[in-house]
Amino acid sequence: MTAQSEERKKILVVDDSDIIRRSIRELFSEYDLEVATCSDGLEGIKKAIELKPSLILLDLMMPNLDGLKMLQVIKMLDDIKSTPVIVISANTIKSNVIAAIEAGADKVISKPLDHKKLFKEISEILGENFIKESDVESIFSGNTRDEIKRELRKFFVKSFPMKKNIIIESLNKRNREILKTVVHELKGTGASAGFPVLGLICNDIEQNLMKESINWDYIKIKCNEIFNAVEESV
Repeated sequence: MTAQSEERKKILVVDDSDIIRRSIRELFSEYDLEVATCSDGLEGIKKAIELKPSLILLDLMMPNLDGLKMLQVIKMLDDIKSTPVIVISANTIKSNVIAAIEAGADKVISKPLDHKKLFKEISEILGENFIKESDVESIFSGNTRDEIKRELRKFFVKSFPMKKNIIIESLNKRNREILKTVVHELKGTGASAGFPVLGLICNDIEQNLMKESINWDYIKIKCNEIFNAVEESV
Protein backbone atom coordinates (compact mmCIF):
# COMPACT_ATOMS: atom_id res chain seq x y z
CA MET A 1 0.00 0.00 0.00
CA THR A 2 1.44 3.40 -0.97
CA ALA A 3 1.78 6.34 1.39
CA GLN A 4 -0.75 8.25 -0.71
CA SER A 5 -3.41 5.51 -0.35
CA GLU A 6 -2.71 5.27 3.40
CA GLU A 7 -3.45 8.97 3.75
CA ARG A 8 -6.54 8.85 1.57
CA LYS A 9 -9.34 10.71 3.32
CA LYS A 10 -12.64 8.95 3.99
CA ILE A 11 -16.13 10.40 4.26
CA LEU A 12 -18.96 8.37 5.76
CA VAL A 13 -22.43 9.45 4.60
CA VAL A 14 -25.25 8.25 6.86
CA ASP A 15 -28.60 9.10 5.31
CA ASP A 16 -31.70 7.08 4.46
CA SER A 17 -32.14 9.06 1.22
CA ASP A 18 -30.70 7.28 -1.81
CA ILE A 19 -30.67 10.62 -3.65
CA ILE A 20 -28.48 12.26 -1.00
CA ARG A 21 -26.09 9.31 -0.84
CA ARG A 22 -25.76 9.22 -4.60
CA SER A 23 -25.34 12.97 -5.05
CA ILE A 24 -22.55 13.21 -2.45
CA ARG A 25 -20.76 10.20 -3.90
CA GLU A 26 -20.87 11.75 -7.39
CA LEU A 27 -19.83 15.13 -6.04
CA PHE A 28 -16.47 13.74 -4.94
CA SER A 29 -16.04 11.07 -7.61
CA GLU A 30 -13.07 12.85 -9.24
CA TYR A 31 -11.11 13.29 -6.00
CA ASP A 32 -8.78 10.93 -4.16
CA LEU A 33 -11.40 10.40 -1.53
CA GLU A 34 -13.20 7.30 -0.32
CA VAL A 35 -16.94 7.82 0.17
CA ALA A 36 -18.76 5.14 2.15
CA THR A 37 -22.53 5.26 2.65
CA CYS A 38 -25.22 3.63 4.77
CA SER A 39 -28.88 4.27 5.41
CA ASP A 40 -29.41 4.12 9.18
CA GLY A 41 -27.73 4.98 12.45
CA LEU A 42 -27.01 1.42 13.62
CA GLU A 43 -25.12 0.59 10.44
CA GLY A 44 -23.52 4.04 10.61
CA ILE A 45 -21.97 3.30 14.02
CA LYS A 46 -20.58 -0.03 12.79
CA LYS A 47 -19.08 1.57 9.67
CA ALA A 48 -17.65 4.48 11.62
CA ILE A 49 -15.86 2.06 13.96
CA GLU A 50 -14.62 -0.02 11.01
CA LEU A 51 -13.52 2.80 8.69
CA LYS A 52 -12.52 5.52 11.18
CA PRO A 53 -13.50 8.20 8.64
CA SER A 54 -12.03 11.68 8.36
CA LEU A 55 -15.57 13.10 8.39
CA ILE A 56 -19.15 11.94 8.90
CA LEU A 57 -22.13 13.48 7.10
CA LEU A 58 -25.18 12.62 9.15
CA ASP A 59 -28.92 12.93 8.61
CA LEU A 60 -31.09 13.38 11.69
CA MET A 61 -34.29 11.51 10.81
CA MET A 62 -33.59 7.86 9.97
CA PRO A 63 -35.07 4.43 10.74
CA ASN A 64 -33.74 2.07 13.45
CA LEU A 65 -31.52 4.67 15.12
CA ASP A 66 -31.84 8.38 14.33
CA GLY A 67 -28.91 10.70 13.67
CA LEU A 68 -29.00 12.41 17.04
CA LYS A 69 -28.74 9.11 18.93
CA MET A 70 -25.97 7.93 16.59
CA LEU A 71 -24.07 11.15 17.25
CA GLN A 72 -24.41 10.69 21.00
CA VAL A 73 -23.09 7.14 20.75
CA ILE A 74 -20.04 7.86 18.61
CA LYS A 75 -19.03 10.74 20.88
CA MET A 76 -18.68 8.18 23.68
CA LEU A 77 -16.41 5.84 21.70
CA ASP A 78 -12.72 6.63 22.15
CA ASP A 79 -11.64 5.52 18.65
CA ILE A 80 -14.04 7.81 16.79
CA LYS A 81 -15.25 10.45 19.25
CA SER A 82 -12.98 13.11 17.72
CA THR A 83 -14.32 12.53 14.18
CA PRO A 84 -15.83 15.76 12.77
CA VAL A 85 -19.56 15.51 12.02
CA ILE A 86 -21.66 17.64 9.70
CA VAL A 87 -25.38 17.17 10.28
CA ILE A 88 -27.54 17.55 7.17
CA SER A 89 -31.28 17.70 7.77
CA ALA A 90 -34.54 18.92 6.32
CA ASN A 91 -35.62 19.80 9.87
CA THR A 92 -33.21 22.55 10.91
CA ILE A 93 -35.52 24.26 13.35
CA LYS A 94 -33.73 25.94 16.26
CA SER A 95 -34.32 23.09 18.73
CA ASN A 96 -32.88 20.50 16.32
CA VAL A 97 -29.81 22.62 15.57
CA ILE A 98 -29.14 23.16 19.30
CA ALA A 99 -29.62 19.45 20.03
CA ALA A 100 -27.20 18.48 17.23
CA ILE A 101 -24.53 20.95 18.36
CA GLU A 102 -24.90 19.90 22.01
CA ALA A 103 -24.51 16.25 20.94
CA GLY A 104 -21.22 17.08 19.23
CA ALA A 105 -21.95 18.14 15.63
CA ASP A 106 -19.39 20.54 14.16
CA LYS A 107 -21.79 22.07 11.64
CA VAL A 108 -25.47 21.82 10.68
CA ILE A 109 -26.56 22.22 7.05
CA SER A 110 -30.17 22.27 5.87
CA LYS A 111 -31.76 20.29 3.07
CA PRO A 112 -32.26 20.66 0.19
CA LEU A 113 -28.50 20.58 -0.02
CA ASP A 114 -26.60 23.51 -1.40
CA HIS A 115 -23.80 21.47 -2.90
CA LYS A 116 -21.44 24.42 -3.20
CA LYS A 117 -21.87 25.24 0.50
CA LEU A 118 -21.44 21.58 1.44
CA PHE A 119 -18.31 21.35 -0.70
CA LYS A 120 -16.75 24.35 1.02
CA GLU A 121 -17.70 23.18 4.52
CA ILE A 122 -16.14 19.77 3.90
CA SER A 123 -13.02 21.38 2.45
CA GLU A 124 -12.73 23.58 5.54
CA ILE A 125 -12.87 20.60 7.89
CA LEU A 126 -10.58 18.33 5.86
CA GLY A 127 -7.94 21.03 5.36
CA GLU A 128 -7.25 24.11 3.28
CA ASN A 129 -5.33 22.18 0.64
CA PHE A 130 -7.94 19.48 0.17
CA ILE A 131 -9.86 21.43 -2.47
CA LYS A 132 -8.76 24.70 -3.98
CA GLU A 133 -11.23 27.57 -4.28
CA SER A 134 -10.72 27.55 -8.05
CA ASP A 135 -11.71 23.87 -8.14
CA VAL A 136 -14.94 24.65 -6.30
CA GLU A 137 -15.81 27.38 -8.79
CA SER A 138 -15.02 25.03 -11.69
CA ILE A 139 -17.14 22.21 -10.29
CA PHE A 140 -20.12 24.50 -9.85
CA SER A 141 -19.90 26.28 -13.18
CA GLY A 142 -23.15 26.39 -15.12
CA ASN A 143 -22.60 23.32 -17.30
CA THR A 144 -21.38 21.09 -14.49
CA ARG A 145 -24.14 22.18 -12.13
CA ASP A 146 -26.80 21.50 -14.77
CA GLU A 147 -25.33 18.07 -15.48
CA ILE A 148 -25.46 17.16 -11.79
CA LYS A 149 -29.09 18.25 -11.61
CA ARG A 150 -30.00 16.24 -14.71
CA GLU A 151 -28.42 13.10 -13.29
CA LEU A 152 -30.13 13.53 -9.93
CA ARG A 153 -33.47 14.15 -11.61
CA LYS A 154 -33.16 10.98 -13.69
CA PHE A 155 -32.28 8.95 -10.62
CA PHE A 156 -35.11 10.52 -8.61
CA VAL A 157 -37.70 9.78 -11.32
CA LYS A 158 -36.44 6.21 -11.72
CA SER A 159 -36.74 5.48 -8.00
CA PHE A 160 -40.01 7.37 -7.49
CA PRO A 161 -42.44 4.49 -8.35
CA MET A 162 -41.12 2.49 -5.38
CA LYS A 163 -41.62 5.46 -3.05
CA LYS A 164 -45.10 6.03 -4.50
CA ASN A 165 -46.05 2.42 -3.70
CA ILE A 166 -44.83 2.84 -0.12
CA ILE A 167 -46.89 6.03 0.23
CA ILE A 168 -50.02 4.34 -1.14
CA GLU A 169 -49.58 1.36 1.19
CA SER A 170 -49.02 3.69 4.15
CA LEU A 171 -52.19 5.59 3.31
CA ASN A 172 -54.19 2.39 3.02
CA LYS A 173 -52.92 1.15 6.39
CA ARG A 174 -52.88 4.66 7.90
CA ASN A 175 -49.31 4.06 8.97
CA ARG A 176 -48.23 7.46 10.24
CA GLU A 177 -44.57 6.61 10.94
CA ILE A 178 -43.71 5.04 7.59
CA LEU A 179 -45.51 7.80 5.70
CA LYS A 180 -43.69 10.43 7.75
CA THR A 181 -40.33 8.83 6.91
CA VAL A 182 -40.95 8.74 3.15
CA VAL A 183 -42.39 12.25 3.03
CA HIS A 184 -39.45 13.57 5.04
CA GLU A 185 -37.04 12.07 2.51
CA LEU A 186 -38.92 13.58 -0.44
CA LYS A 187 -38.94 16.92 1.32
CA GLY A 188 -35.16 16.83 1.62
CA THR A 189 -34.38 15.62 -1.89
CA GLY A 190 -37.15 17.02 -4.10
CA ALA A 191 -35.59 20.43 -4.70
CA SER A 192 -32.15 18.94 -5.38
CA ALA A 193 -33.73 16.74 -8.03
CA GLY A 194 -35.57 19.65 -9.67
CA PHE A 195 -38.95 19.43 -7.90
CA PRO A 196 -38.97 22.43 -5.50
CA VAL A 197 -42.75 22.26 -5.04
CA LEU A 198 -42.33 18.94 -3.20
CA GLY A 199 -40.78 20.73 -0.25
CA LEU A 200 -43.93 22.75 0.37
CA ILE A 201 -46.30 19.81 -0.11
CA CYS A 202 -44.24 17.46 2.07
CA ASN A 203 -43.85 20.05 4.80
CA ASP A 204 -47.65 20.44 4.88
CA ILE A 205 -48.07 16.66 5.15
CA GLU A 206 -45.47 16.44 7.92
CA GLN A 207 -47.21 19.12 9.95
CA ASN A 208 -50.55 17.35 9.63
CA LEU A 209 -49.07 13.97 10.54
CA MET A 210 -47.88 15.42 13.84
CA LYS A 211 -51.42 16.31 14.89
CA GLU A 212 -53.18 14.10 17.41
CA SER A 213 -56.17 13.70 15.11
CA ILE A 214 -55.11 13.16 11.47
CA ASN A 215 -57.34 14.09 8.55
CA TRP A 216 -56.41 11.18 6.31
CA ASP A 217 -58.58 12.43 3.45
CA TYR A 218 -56.58 15.66 3.39
CA ILE A 219 -53.29 13.73 3.59
CA LYS A 220 -54.37 11.62 0.62
CA ILE A 221 -55.11 14.76 -1.43
CA LYS A 222 -51.66 16.15 -0.65
CA CYS A 223 -50.00 12.83 -1.54
CA ASN A 224 -51.78 12.90 -4.89
CA GLU A 225 -50.28 16.36 -5.40
CA ILE A 226 -46.86 14.78 -4.94
CA PHE A 227 -47.63 12.10 -7.52
CA ASN A 228 -48.91 14.66 -10.01
CA ALA A 229 -45.96 17.01 -9.53
CA VAL A 230 -43.49 14.26 -10.41
CA GLU A 231 -45.42 12.35 -13.05
CA GLU A 232 -46.58 15.38 -15.02
CA SER A 233 -42.98 16.50 -15.49
CA VAL A 234 -41.75 13.19 -16.87
